[in-house]
Amino acid sequence: MRRISLLIIFILFFDILIAKNRYMFYHDYSTMIKKSNDSIQYIYSEKSSKGELSFFLFESQSNNKCRILTLDNHQSDLLEEIYFRKNGNILAIFNDNEYGQILVMINKDISVEITAPERDIISGFSISSDEGLSVNYHRERSFPDLSFSPNGNKIIFCQDDSVTIEDPVSGEYRRNLVIRQLDFGEITIKTVFTDTLQLSYLMVDRDIHRFILTWSSSKENQFYLTDFIQGQLINTFRNLWKFDIKNASLDLVSSFVEEVYCVSRDDMRILFVNNDETCCSGINYTNNQLFEYHLTDHSLDTLFCEYSEFSNENCPSEHRPISSMYSPGNDKIVFDIETLIISNALNCEMEKIDKAKEFGYFKSYDIVIYDRFTRNVKKYNNARYKQWFDDNHLIISPLTVKWDSLKREWVNDFSNNLILNINTMNTKILKYDIHTIFSAF
Repeated sequence: MRRISLLIIFILFFDILIAKNRYMFYHDYSTMIKKSNDSIQYIYSEKSSKGELSFFLFESQSNNKCRILTLDNHQSDLLEEIYFRKNGNILAIFNDNEYGQILVMINKDISVEITAPERDIISGFSISSDEGLSVNYHRERSFPDLSFSPNGNKIIFCQDDSVTIEDPVSGEYRRNLVIRQLDFGEITIKTVFTDTLQLSYLMVDRDIHRFILTWSSSKENQFYLTDFIQGQLINTFRNLWKFDIKNASLDLVSSFVEEVYCVSRDDMRILFVNNDETCCSGINYTNNQLFEYHLTDHSLDTLFCEYSEFSNENCPSEHRPISSMYSPGNDKIVFDIETLIISNALNCEMEKIDKAKEFGYFKSYDIVIYDRFTRNVKKYNNARYKQWFDDNHLIISPLTVKWDSLKREWVNDFSNNLILNINTMNTKILKYDIHTIFSAF
């Protein structure tokens, strides 16, 4: 525990997600620097609240363990924790044991260990001639979906607690939503709000969830949520909610928006895309668009419109905004465009042009930078953005994608992370020494 506490002094703002036999950063702001048969080393970077860029090395090993190496070559013990989060001055470690999940919260002075509550998890549904539709549960000790406040002092759990069947024949049901709060230094998870989400036709594989989207950048005790409706053929997003922790109040911000990507740092604008209506192995049933919605006057700006830009309606190609983010000053917007093109296809219904040949697949990613005031647009091809460094620089990751016809899957090839100057569009490899980063600009 002392080594982990010392580690906090060296490491600022990191999030790591560990999955299967490899480890990934939660926001994936990492660059692979060394690879061997039994380990992979990454360098991770993040900007601190004082504007300084900090680094640490992270090594994942083939035996499903990891260690963190800071710049002074201090090495931690091999760890088996499955999940790390760092907000403010607080480190949170999620650990699996034979009884369930344990959450350890640490700062430089104290540490607190919390055992996950035992809760019912929906495992499926049953239909009988006597009782109609019923819900099957299993019990486990685990934490529900959660989000850390920006200062790390609070964790909010947003949990779909249970389902109540109202009409076993029609499938009318209510999903009971519970929002819980854990303050740093405490071990009791408090229930602060309950709500009911209504939905019909559970029997045709429809379900509804409400999950935390992001915290407000301008209001310390407020965060946003959105609704997700899982359907048999298509999934849809709807509504943007805001929850005030002090008042324990949930208010609807907008029912107009669909899949929300980002809320501006002044809480005045929303970036969202329209719901994708493509289903049944087809392609391009939807005119993919990215919008900016103004909450003050309810006006709407279209930042990207696929059919207008590419004239590809009913064509076997798709250009889809998959993420978007405001710059720190809110004056610029960056978004990633995923492009998918299928050759030997006649239309979006995937009819073959030549019946004797297979389809060909091409995918790429491009970065688009939009100036909200001048409306100028700049593009950087074959890359995805990671985060804003400041209003004039982005951390990006070059990426090429190929289709493996034997495994029938996409293979991503990432290169070293770069710093992109959005004014000159020049790049520099992200290195350890912060003083050399901007030497090329």
